[in-house]
Amino acid sequence: KIQFKQGSELLGVPGGKMEDRSNSWAILEKDFEEYVADYCKTTNQETLFRARVKVTTAKDPGLVKDRVLVITSFELLTIKKALMGKSIRQQLSLLDLSGFYIITKSDKKTITVRIKFPEDSVDLETKVGSEMACALARSVLSVWKSISYGVPAGQQPVFSIPQMYLKEFTEPKPDVCDGILASYLASCNRKGISSLPQVLEYFMESFNAKNTQFDLGECIGYKEVNKKNVYNKCSPVQLLQVAAGLRYTNFYHELVCIDYPMLDDGLTGFADMFKRNSVTRTAIVKAGIKSQGAGSLGKILSLGQHNLQFLNLSKNLIGDSGLRAVVNGLDKGKRVVPTLCFQNCGITPNGVQVLTDLICKPQWAKEMIALDVSDNRLRKNGSIHLAKWLSQTTAKTVHMKNCELDMEKIFVAILDNSYCDLSTLDISGNKIDRVSKEQLLHKLLAETKTLKILSLKKVYMHKTLLPGLFKSVFENKTNLDMVLDISDCGIGESGSKSIMEVFLKYKKSAGKSDRKGYRTNISTLNLNDNGFGIKGVENIIDALVGTDIQHMYLDRNYTKGFFSSTKTIAGALTRCIKEWPALRTLSFEGGDGNHLSKLAYPFLESLADNRSLTMLNLASNKLGDEGIKILSDSLKKNTSLTSINIDRNKISMSGLCDLEDMCLENTSLTDWVVPMDDITKILRSFPEKAEELTEILGSFENSMDNNAERRNKSTRDALVTELATSVNQMTSWHEQVVTRKRKDTRIIGGMKSTLRLKNIIAGQTLDAKKLAAQGRSETKEDKEAREMLQQLAAKEKKPSRGQLPSGWGFDEGDGSDSQKKSTPSIG
Repeated sequence: KIQFKQGSELLGVPGGKMEDRSNSWAILEKDFEEYVADYCKTTNQETLFRARVKVTTAKDPGLVKDRVLVITSFELLTIKKALMGKSIRQQLSLLDLSGFYIITKSDKKTITVRIKFPEDSVDLETKVGSEMACALARSVLSVWKSISYGVPAGQQPVFSIPQMYLKEFTEPKPDVCDGILASYLASCNRKGISSLPQVLEYFMESFNAKNTQFDLGECIGYKEVNKKNVYNKCSPVQLLQVAAGLRYTNFYHELVCIDYPMLDDGLTGFADMFKRNSVTRTAIVKAGIKSQGAGSLGKILSLGQHNLQFLNLSKNLIGDSGLRAVVNGLDKGKRVVPTLCFQNCGITPNGVQVLTDLICKPQWAKEMIALDVSDNRLRKNGSIHLAKWLSQTTAKTVHMKNCELDMEKIFVAILDNSYCDLSTLDISGNKIDRVSKEQLLHKLLAETKTLKILSLKKVYMHKTLLPGLFKSVFENKTNLDMVLDISDCGIGESGSKSIMEVFLKYKKSAGKSDRKGYRTNISTLNLNDNGFGIKGVENIIDALVGTDIQHMYLDRNYTKGFFSSTKTIAGALTRCIKEWPALRTLSFEGGDGNHLSKLAYPFLESLADNRSLTMLNLASNKLGDEGIKILSDSLKKNTSLTSINIDRNKISMSGLCDLEDMCLENTSLTDWVVPMDDITKILRSFPEKAEELTEILGSFENSMDNNAERRNKSTRDALVTELATSVNQMTSWHEQVVTRKRKDTRIIGGMKSTLRLKNIIAGQTLDAKKLAAQGRSETKEDKEAREMLQQLAAKEKKPSRGQLPSGWGFDEGDGSDSQKKSTPSIG
């Protein structure tokens, strides 16, 4: 039970005492006392005022009735004693209170106390200055102030109470936590439903952690079904009460609902949050929103009271009518939302025309930052409308993947825009199938001064596109450091050969390279899933070795028999280590029955002497314990690698022990994806190994802690030396250190993966009570594992030899991609 305020504190009575029950008006028969006590116990409320009075009501204005008047934590009740027992004749939520009046009659001796609601009222008479009137005024006013946190002045009831009745009254001033909890509980009480414990817990955890992002899915909570986490069920009425609790708060700055069925009614309730200028970002993705919900949102936006900077309604089938409602609301509200996302919303060319008519207006064209209309069938007519906007906007990010666009019109518009500031362009899944389109893309890449990220994933392209694309990037005079995604384009071995020829020709014409390698204007190149085959991968590596490209992704580029027909692939990978000094990230993930296995051993041995590579991904390559042994020996000597992924490599206890020994000597690894799948399989097959696995994970955690502390100590020392030369900057030293540490998420990601595994081993996912609550029985295997793991969890935890410095913490968005739930982004 959550008690937001207790007894006399809520009543505002000094000295911590309840009202004096010796007053005649406060004395009730025993059966009434029991009836009221039972009612409050059932509804989780407190009795704040009770008295036998004579009342008149708005529905029967001329009839005086003998009633027991009760004020509880959330309600006003009038109770009648009838032949069949007691019955509640009026049950009015004090959230709906519209006025409280104390009116002195003409005789100057009596007063009328009127408690008014929108559809009813309660009047009673008593003496001027009576203690009953004082107590009633204090209780009603105190309850209202406690359950109406943040209600604007214009929406508050009228209180016409002479000061003499409030002499001993102290107005309650709940903080944001008490205020929202009380508003939520009162809203649930008004609808006659039970509050959800997980919602109350989520609110309190948010306030304690000062987390200003409200995530509806996290608030409602999860449960485990068939070994998968699914959201708890929540009725529309319960959902609306959560929204009611947040209606007037300024605490939350972000509203997030991803893959949870908010539906139209839910959005209608939560849309009131946009009447407050505190909410700046909202992502309602795959939430079952349709045109009706979009219309409700549009009405709120049309008021112009919001302060949204980011609006994401992706994967909701709002259609053209829903988009039109949102756009009209934004237009009437006359407030620019710089980032708009409508990915996969069922929009047609007609809908995108309405959108572009808005964002082509001068203020929008100037202030717009990002637009995402991906996965909508916009086709040729939609291309015309987007091209009109692209020819005049200063937006930095545009996502238009899988839209069946006429890319010729898009490229012409971007080239014609003299104010173009585009830094990210995603045109994945569209066709560049004509020479004219290729030439325009080549011209764009050769002339751009701002483009940093270009995604061509799954682009249907002519065989001549890639050579010209790389040549154009080479010729660009701006230092772009571009991120190029050309994954899943079916380039194949023949395409890799043409890429190799372009790079080799460029190297030859460039002459001797500098210490960073041949300048290519490319920092990251993603060539995953292109079916290169053995020869194709060798061609790509021959092309890129010696360049200044820092991050290379070659995942799943096998063909049939790729890893079994030749050993030349091992030599090619080794060349990456020995002849590519600029390389920082290398990803060569296997899968689908194709793995490096023993072919990776020479490459793993060469890691010992490498001093440039910082991130390595060799997941799903069946390295086995022998490969892990070689890798561990190399990592004992390697001082540059900070992150590795070696999951799904058929590692047994022997391999894990080798990794544990490595942790005692390695000084660089601060974040690595521990082999989670392999450890889980070991645990299922050998439950008795749980304690040993816990010690191994403790070693992993301690190693990352120590390396992180060592690394940040060197960073702080360097920073102190730098700041010592400038007296003006000395006061901001602490802030800069904390900022740098918070930005480095690699350490946090490794910590999260390790802690998650420790939770699994501690038996937190095998709790019999959770299984029973979900309505499914516990198997014998589950019971044995749970009992054994709970015994292990009861033991004293192994102390960590290292500790993260003050100011770190698990910030939102930290963690590796495979384990975190990402903060919603434009992509």
